[in-house]
Amino acid sequence: MVGHMILFMGASDAGESPFGKCSLMDFECRRPKRVCRSTFAAAIRGLNDAIERGRVVQMAFEEV
Repeated sequence: MVGHMILFMGASDAGESPFGKCSLMDFECRRPKRVCRSTFAAAIRGLNDAIERGRVVQMAFEEV
């Protein structure tokens, strides 16, 4: 399984916990599109998918 979550987190006050409020913007959990021979290759492919999806979300927010 590969998956990712894209969260937006607001700025927290200096005295508060670093675990502040956040908003879930995008998530995905699915079977990989291609077969990988190693777990490292599968992790890199999952990271690549997450980065591509993050760029799409970034471009959508830049348009707004």
